[in-house]
Amino acid sequence: MLLSFIDTLRPNNISINGTTQWPNCDIDNPKALVFDVNATELCRPGKDNFRSDAISYWMDLLTTNNYPK
Repeated sequence: MLLSFIDTLRPNNISINGTTQWPNCDIDNPKALVFDVNATELCRPGKDNFRSDAISYWMDLLTTNNYPK
């Protein structure tokens, strides 16, 4: 996956048996590839929602007349 990204700028372009596919970007169901050496799998698809509150805060702030505070 990493070599595929380095070579083609697409992580799923060169597939190797047993490797995890990088999830597609989807605004309704955000996913990220989680690298975790303490889990049973080195990398796995996981939810990408840990920043959603912070992103919503900044989006609300930047789209109002209250910026900068």
